[in-house]
This record gives sequence, C-alpha cells and structure tokens, in this order.
Amino acid sequence: MATRREVLESTGGFDEELAVDYNDIDFCLKAIQAGYRVVYTPYAELLHFEGASLGRKEQNSKEVGLFLKRWPSWVASDPYYNLNLTRTALDFSLDSFDDEFACEPTSTYN
Repeated sequence: MATRREVLESTGGFDEELAVDYNDIDFCLKAIQAGYRVVYTPYAELLHFEGASLGRKEQNSKEVGLFLKRWPSWVASDPYYNLNLTRTALDFSLDSFDDEFACEPTSTYN
C-alpha cells in the first residue's frame, strides 16, 4: 500500500483499535469517505501472509465487531467482493449456496 502523508493525516491514518484485522480496509474506507480514490492494479502479483507470524486460525472477535459496527453498509454490499465467495470463512472459499439455488449438472460429460 502506498499513500501520501496528507491522506494519512486527513483520515486519521490506521486505527490502533484494529491492530491486526481490518486496519488496511478501514483506512481505505476512511479515505473513500473523505473523497479520495483507492486505486489498485490487477497486474500486480502480491503475496500477503495474513497473520502468519501470529499462528492463529480465527480473527480477533473484538476487531471484527468494531469493523462491522463501523462499516455495516459496506459489509452488506461490498462492490469489490466476489459474490461467489463465502463471507463466513477466512479462506475465501466458494460459498455453499442454498440447495434451492444450487446448479445440478443436467448431463454427464465423457
């Protein structure tokens, strides 16, 4: 992530209450709210080992609660999140849709 100092200062920067989870997303949403644009490139290949040094398997529930309280409309309809992915697991696996909407193959391919 790269940003100008002016953006950090005008948005209050990273929230220390979100020390591990959501601090980057919270900052970007504050920047958008302040009228700045968040730009990304789909051509960059980045590796991020979220919490790898912490050796944890779950998110910090306090930080999750704070983020959900602060950004409920974004969480409910995030325009950048793939609707086919789960919102309940940390691994971004495919969502297990209701059986009513599940697609069953209509024929067998050989």
